Amino acid sequence: MPPHQFTWTYVSDAGQRYTVGLFHSVREGHLMVYCNQKVVLIDFKVFDTRSYPLFLDDELFHVNIERKNGKYFYDFQMDKEADTPRNQARRLIEKKHWKQTLVFVALLALAVTAVTIIGRSQKEDQGDPAARAELILHHGKMAEGKVEGIYQHEDQTTVRYSFIVNGQSYSGREALPPMPNIVLPNGLPLKEGDQFAVRYVGDRPGWNSIQLDNPTEDQIQYYRKLARQQQARQHPDQSEALIECLLDIAYAQKGLSGYAAFIAQTASATDNPFANEQTYKRLIRSVDFQNARQQQCL
Repeated sequence: MPPHQFTWTYVSDAGQRYTVGLFHSVREGHLMVYCNQKVVLIDFKVFDTRSYPLFLDDELFHVNIERKNGKYFYDFQMDKEADTPRNQARRLIEKKHWKQTLVFVALLALAVTAVTIIGRSQKEDQGDPAARAELILHHGKMAEGKVEGIYQHEDQTTVRYSFIVNGQSYSGREALPPMPNIVLPNGLPLKEGDQFAVRYVGDRPGWNSIQLDNPTEDQIQYYRKLARQQQARQHPDQSEALIECLLDIAYAQKGLSGYAAFIAQTASATDNPFANEQTYKRLIRSVDFQNARQQQCL
């Protein structure tokens, strides 16, 4: 089955023209959304109904995918209900006289622009969206990225990040499934300032995607610090050497999920379905963990 491709056009109040395109491989589930020939979102295994938020200037839109009776339907809609600065201003205009709010809207637009402008935008060459996805996934280079913002929506979580290539700053956005408590699938917390690898096309850094399953070495050491501090708080009778040994075993056996279990050892499954009190107990009480502790933690 050939991939589905759609484009939509939006012209802002300032006259800026945006062309938003969608490429969806229904056989493999690969999805890419681009704006003015710049990739803004990549997702995988998209076989069901999804909705992805997208900001154009300060206006919030949703790229919607609906699967019904085995068929896919796509649309691009402006969100006038979400609590965004633009919608707050719009509601004020509806309640007050237009002349009284004109100055406020202008100042708000300037403030939003000043806050949201990060890095340096770079004009990208024309190219095939499918080729971009292929380049990012299989031939991209790596850089260290930093989470700059996390935005919660009803059906999506959007992560905004930045990274530097050859002294120039670039940015990107990644749309994720809902994360009520903002934890990654490995159970680790996600917050502003966290650092992960970013994959980008060598001569087109604007084509990029953050790798939330691939933290930097500094970030891994930060996770270990959180795990060490939590273990010391909950088990003050354990020595520093013993705690370090236990963390070595947890990381060797479970990787980052091992650190997550120690960090979230007092959390409920509701607070963190991936790492919590029960996953911590299962880990430290397992036969493999106990055997390693007897052999290594003397």
